[in-house]
Amino acid sequence: MKFFGLLADAEPLGQSEEHLVVKTDKADEFSVGDVVYGVPGHICPTTALHMEVIVIRDGKATGERWKVRARDRRLTI
Repeated sequence: MKFFGLLADAEPLGQSEEHLVVKTDKADEFSVGDVVYGVPGHICPTTALHMEVIVIRDGKATGERWKVRARDRRLTI
């Protein structure tokens, strides 16, 4: 996991599908609802829960959306 901005010093402590617990000396600087960006190492299960993802470029939502193809996956034997 790589963090940016105010959380550059953060250390991941625990992760489940859609949640990440981090340790940082700057925790008191954040409020509920603050936006923090990080790049996870693996996102397949979480993104597959949603129909689309919002594209972020240069730290801002572009308005562009990508369909999550994993939602339409069908296994055949």
